[in-house]
Amino acid sequence: MEENSTVCPWCDTEIVWDEEIGKEEQCPHCLNELGNYRTVNVELDQEEEEESVEVTKTKNINEDEHKEDRSTPILDSFISQMETEPKSEDLLLYEQGVYHYRRKQEESFECSNCHDFMLLVGDHDVKKDEFIPYIPVSQVQGVLQAPFKTNLYICPSCFEMKSVLSEKDRISMMNALKNQQSNS
Repeated sequence: MEENSTVCPWCDTEIVWDEEIGKEEQCPHCLNELGNYRTVNVELDQEEEEESVEVTKTKNINEDEHKEDRSTPILDSFISQMETEPKSEDLLLYEQGVYHYRRKQEESFECSNCHDFMLLVGDHDVKKDEFIPYIPVSQVQGVLQAPFKTNLYICPSCFEMKSVLSEKDRISMMNALKNQQSNS
């Protein structure tokens, strides 16, 4: 007697088919094709696995050498310690500190470099002599006038910095844009 069921290799659903209609060509659950032509099984011996790991490590080291070097010796030692030790106590304490610090923030931004959430580390006051506003030809003044304040964020993973206009100054800028629109 012929078997009347197939297991979908993509979603592991057992598909029971009718003898009169025949085997299903497509999984009714995930809609993937049931043919084996897309399945590749690779079996490696232990020696081949070790060789492939060594080749991968060599490639990663070479790729790292070609990356732009924006780090410092202290940061290098900390990062190399994080990479070599599975999860050192210092790293776990650092991650816990980041987690608790982040929970106390009202607002957080995603790092554009590594997509981790950033930490608010302080404010920066921009004085009148440090900022020259852009003023369009048809306008009397720009949409942002100094003095204003920005919030500084730092990514705890890659240490990328981001500066964001403070909430009070965002509202001020929005009002300036609304007033310019109504005066036009």
